[in-house]
Amino acid sequence: MGTLIVSTVQTQNIKADANTTAMTINAAGSVLKPELPFWRLRGPTNAETGSTAALGTILFTAHTSGDSTGGGVTHASGVVTVPTTGLYQINVHINARSENASYTHTGIAVQVNGADIDVRNYAEADVYTRWRDVSFSSIVPLNANDTIKVINNYTTHSINIDGNSWTGFTGYLIG
Repeated sequence: MGTLIVSTVQTQNIKADANTTAMTINAAGSVLKPELPFWRLRGPTNAETGSTAALGTILFTAHTSGDSTGGGVTHASGVVTVPTTGLYQINVHINARSENASYTHTGIAVQVNGADIDVRNYAEADVYTRWRDVSFSSIVPLNANDTIKVINNYTTHSINIDGNSWTGFTGYLIG
C-alpha cells in the first residue's frame, strides 16, 4: 500500500457510492452527514391517569404530538422497524404503578423480533399507591428490518403508565 501526501485537499462531498453522499463539508468546514435512523416515542398524553396496559401489552402504540422518527425508521402499533444494520442506543423510561393493590410488582420487557433482550422489574410494597420508574438503556446490535418493542411484563395484572414527559422510548443508530 502506498502513501498519499498532499498539502491541500479540496472537496465538498464524500460519496459512499456513485448515488449516495456519505458526508458533506460546508463552507465553514463543518462536516454534515445524512440523517441517521432514530425514533422518539412518548407515553400517553394524560399525565393524571395515563393509560392502562395489561400483561403482554405493547406500549407506545398511540402516536402523540411528541413522537418523531427519521432516517427511515417506521413506527406502527408500538413496533419500531429499523432500516439499517448497526449498533443502536436504546432507551426506555416508564413511570408506572400497579393497577391492583394486592400486587407489588411491575415491569417491562424490551423485545427484538419478539424475543426478550432485557427485562426490568420493580418490586416494592407500595407500588400500587406510588408511581415508580422502570428504565432500560443499552447498546443493541440490530439488523435491517429488525423490529423492537416494549411490553408490560412480569405481572399478572395491568399497570398504569404515566404520560407526557415521564415516559419515553428512544433509539438511534450510533455506528
